[in-house]
Amino acid sequence: MEGSTIVRNGPLGYTVAVAQTNLVQVLTEVGEHARFTVEAPDAFNSPITLTLEDAPLDQLLPRVLRNENYIIVYRGGVQIESTADSAPS
Repeated sequence: MEGSTIVRNGPLGYTVAVAQTNLVQVLTEVGEHARFTVEAPDAFNSPITLTLEDAPLDQLLPRVLRNENYIIVYRGGVQIESTADSAPS
């Protein structure tokens, strides 16, 4: 379903099912479950399609961000996920 996002957090990890969904929207929804915030340029709007089941956060983030340049910053024990320009194809 185009533009839909489903993120759940269960005992085994995160389940994500997205189709042609804005990357920042996906990260923001994951962040709501994982208690981190997302900082990204206003123009950042890469669509992604991904289905992942019961993945720990440390496996989920690299999969979601695999085609992007990004940095993860920890501030006062709070993880901040920040994306930059798209990586070269």
